[in-house]
Amino acid sequence: MCKDTFLFVWYCLTEKDLFCNWKKFNKTHCSIFSIIAAKNMHLSTWKNVAPDSDFSIYNIPYGVYSDGKVPHRACSIIGNEIIDLYELAKNGFLNGTVENLENIFNQRYLNDFIALAKPATSAIRKKIQHLLSENNDELKNASHLHTLIFKPIHQVKLLLPLQISDYTDFYSSEYHATNVGKM
Repeated sequence: MCKDTFLFVWYCLTEKDLFCNWKKFNKTHCSIFSIIAAKNMHLSTWKNVAPDSDFSIYNIPYGVYSDGKVPHRACSIIGNEIIDLYELAKNGFLNGTVENLENIFNQRYLNDFIALAKPATSAIRKKIQHLLSENNDELKNASHLHTLIFKPIHQVKLLLPLQISDYTDFYSSEYHATNVGKM
């Protein structure tokens, strides 16, 4: 899957439950950076992330991937690597957030994950940011698991992350309608 397609379908649940259309994404105008960065201005990561990367520690989106060994799993991304969320949960790194994450992260779509609601998805995002923070060695020191948890983006196939069964009108939110009106 090419980067443009990946960016278009990547699901991003932000602090205000917004769906970001990555093809039209602009760091200076999209609320994800202004909201998350304002709360976490001091974060830095031990992972090697280019300064101009769209996927820094401030942007921890959710998606679904597959590769030669994995038919489908929930993931996130940091820099140029996906983060296998199933492996994070299986190895205890997400303990204390939500029960039954292994099952949820091993599904084809993120629908059940989203159904957990904002407090759960936010808690998991914050835990991932904490694990990737420069001053946290918990995941960094588990180097024997890095090949299971982190995979180069060019070695995986990113899948459509949501199953939409009926028509969904994303224009229905007041936020979206207001922003379209400002264009």
